[in-house]
Amino acid sequence: MHPCLLLLIRSFALGLMIAIVSLRSTAADYYVSSSGNDASNGLSPATAWRSVVRVNQGRFRQGDVIKFESGSRFEGNLHLDASSMPEGAKGLTLTSTADAPATLSAALGMGLHLVNIAGITLSNLVVEGAGSAHNTNYGVFCDNTLKPRRRLPNLTIDRVTIKGFGLLGLYVSGLQAGFDHVRIARCVFTDNRRGGMEVAGRLAYNDPFYAHKDVEVRDCQAFANPGDPKFAKNHSGSGLVLYQVDRGLIERCKSWGNGAEGDNRAGGGVGIWVCASRRVVIQHCESFANRTRGMDGGGFDIDGGCEFCVLQYNYSHDNDGPGLMVYTYPYASFRDRGNIVRYNLSENDSRRSRTYAGLWIRADGRTMSGVDVHDNTIIIGDWTDQAAFIHAQGVGARIHHNLFVGRGRAIPIRVNDSHEGVQLFDNKEWQSESLPR
Repeated sequence: MHPCLLLLIRSFALGLMIAIVSLRSTAADYYVSSSGNDASNGLSPATAWRSVVRVNQGRFRQGDVIKFESGSRFEGNLHLDASSMPEGAKGLTLTSTADAPATLSAALGMGLHLVNIAGITLSNLVVEGAGSAHNTNYGVFCDNTLKPRRRLPNLTIDRVTIKGFGLLGLYVSGLQAGFDHVRIARCVFTDNRRGGMEVAGRLAYNDPFYAHKDVEVRDCQAFANPGDPKFAKNHSGSGLVLYQVDRGLIERCKSWGNGAEGDNRAGGGVGIWVCASRRVVIQHCESFANRTRGMDGGGFDIDGGCEFCVLQYNYSHDNDGPGLMVYTYPYASFRDRGNIVRYNLSENDSRRSRTYAGLWIRADGRTMSGVDVHDNTIIIGDWTDQAAFIHAQGVGARIHHNLFVGRGRAIPIRVNDSHEGVQLFDNKEWQSESLPR
């Protein structure tokens, strides 16, 4: 063969190999259609896959997008982990092909189980179980089981409806660490027995590390998550919960009608709350008509182990438990300090208990310091004994410039075990025999 021709062939072969390598390293769109074929390559609408099972068998690269046919329904339980992305478990999107969401129907199993993958994006999907009375699993479970401890970056869940599961609708968790930069927006959580949504670690209660960092939850709705009557270990029947989070935000969210069936021996659900976290702000939210058969069942809560968390510009009303609660327990991960409750309205809360109140503050077995409660309006009726209740033992707080209104038999404010560390000043108190309509 002529040397020039041989050189040309070798150059062409080298160029072809480079093109193939380049093509294989480029992110791809994969399609799943109700009229697809699992024997196809999935790389175009005309060669779409058909099933969730085929997606589970896929091997993906960073930046790949899995697109489910808009408006269609796909049966099965989707599971992706690090083995699904052998070149690096990061950067994967699951969405629908157009504006109408695709539905992933999990029946009695888990909807989506995503393990040890960074850069996950879920958007424009409905994830549906067989109903909270029948399903025994999570809706969407994003988990980090990596050792040694390392947070996974960038988790986005946008315009996803999760309903009909026996555990939590959405559970973002981690064994030793969770996720960093979490964005949950415009989602709906309903009919999930254990609760609507939790971003929560599985760290030991006394671990000084925060599982998650930089978590934002915006414009979400959690309703009719009933609580689990057979689960007495911990709370069930909450709407939206952040736990073991360092720096977070819950904004413009609504939570209602949760918790009616929960077992409340260890604690009931709350509409929107935070626990064992630092620098979390809950603002411009509404929480109402949340239920309990005993404990809790309130609107908003800054709970045990919280530092420098803020409740502000929220509306709580018609809940069984307290509208605005600040509470800590003996084994809290951190010592509560610097928490703020301001510019909120609690109206007609504490519907089930005479000992609760619209504003309720208590420390059980561990002290809290630097609580600042100001410029709130608390209005209550005579189904309870007081608009505001402060059990002062172990509490350091400034409570000032609030309006406390008690109607009927309810007095404006009650303080037990008062001491100089609890300062009340410049509050307005009003009591009327008239009852709210």
